[in-house]
Amino acid sequence: MRVNVLVVSVVANESGAQARHLASGLAAVPTTAARLTTMFEHDSKTGPIRRRLCTMAAGAILAATLAGCGGGGPGPSLGGGGGGVPPDTTVGKGLNYVTGNGMDQLNCDSSNSSQITSDMALVAETGAAWVRVEASPTAASGLPATPTCDASALEADAYSGIRNLVAGVRSANAQPLVNILGYHYDSSMRAAYLQWLDGLLAALPDTQAFELGNEPNLANSTEGWTSGGDMFPYGWSFNASDFSSSDATGVCPTGAAATDFSNAVASYVAWLADSYAEIKARRPGATVILGGLASWQPQCFAQLLDQDGAATYVDAGAYHPYGATPQDAVATLDLVWPVFEKWGKRVWITEFGYNSAGGASSSVSTEGVKAQYLADSYAQLTTRLSEAKLLGPVVYYTTRDEPLKTAQWISQCQYVTCQASGGSSDPAQIAGTALDVSGFGLFEWLDGHSIVAPAYAAFVGLK
Repeated sequence: MRVNVLVVSVVANESGAQARHLASGLAAVPTTAARLTTMFEHDSKTGPIRRRLCTMAAGAILAATLAGCGGGGPGPSLGGGGGGVPPDTTVGKGLNYVTGNGMDQLNCDSSNSSQITSDMALVAETGAAWVRVEASPTAASGLPATPTCDASALEADAYSGIRNLVAGVRSANAQPLVNILGYHYDSSMRAAYLQWLDGLLAALPDTQAFELGNEPNLANSTEGWTSGGDMFPYGWSFNASDFSSSDATGVCPTGAAATDFSNAVASYVAWLADSYAEIKARRPGATVILGGLASWQPQCFAQLLDQDGAATYVDAGAYHPYGATPQDAVATLDLVWPVFEKWGKRVWITEFGYNSAGGASSSVSTEGVKAQYLADSYAQLTTRLSEAKLLGPVVYYTTRDEPLKTAQWISQCQYVTCQASGGSSDPAQIAGTALDVSGFGLFEWLDGHSIVAPAYAAFVGLK
């Protein structure tokens, strides 16, 4: 994934917490059993950073849903809590729903029904079939204090945030893709994690699509510009130095680095296996999706996933193709294509996108270029996957960045390259500057007013 620098909240992208300590032996995944003993002696150390939030809806419907149904609410018919009809994974465009203040599950944004309503009113008009939201088991054992949030609702009920987000998704007539986060796994975590997962499934009785992890091929410590263990559960726990910083492919390391990385993949597959078994036992019709692999250094991780039998524990693969141009982004599929083609399962693109604020490999020079690249990438990705009969949903990153006020945007633009303004008649202009609000979003917020980017219309036009 790309790192979006948000200076507004000190946590500029995630906040969460903790650890869990419950014993019970980890059922060894047959193909990885030889390596699990070593792997369990490995403790994770660091963490990443990133942003998100999620969803919305038509005012009265959402208000009623948030107040009473805890995530049921209107939306596509996906069947009941114990199974039902799995979502159509053959077609559909989607959106990530994020916020620079951190994971919605772990802060007060998931309780901000007014903001969710405003966002989802715009999402509903895009025709998005899917909205990707996050759930983290770190919410199960307490929340850290944050400078911008009252987390009392989540402290009282760790699932209240994700229920609110899913309610918003449904009221926007979209299906929720719940991204379950984690960055390490060992035997001491297993009982508590499975208990948390059972609680999540009970809290979201109609949800049928679950993605396990986010960019696990990246070292947890390099997923952002800060370390923090459970606070930033992206990537997976292994030494970033296992790979050369100049190796974009991710050629398998040798020596001690090979052992470290191999153990990390084994632990991810063990987590995948336990998660898959628990979800399928409770919801046989659900679609379980591999954590989307980052397009930076994915090759060896994909090869070891295949070697360790990961295909047994997913219904679909997932990938995040980022690049300077659509051609560059789509070309990165070649790094994992042999594995996904061998599996013969649909591939969900759970992130792709372009940033008009600079600071990322997918930076673009103007909002117009962002819109064009969005459309071109979607066309090229859907064509390639369709021709291989592997097409799953294609999900843009992201709906919007952090909702900011003028002073916050001015501060933000000192750290990122905001777009030059078109003048005082430009609604995106930040007062007192010659700059526009800029970022990955289809729209942004400036002093409570929505600023719709050209990318919004481009997304609406996707077929």
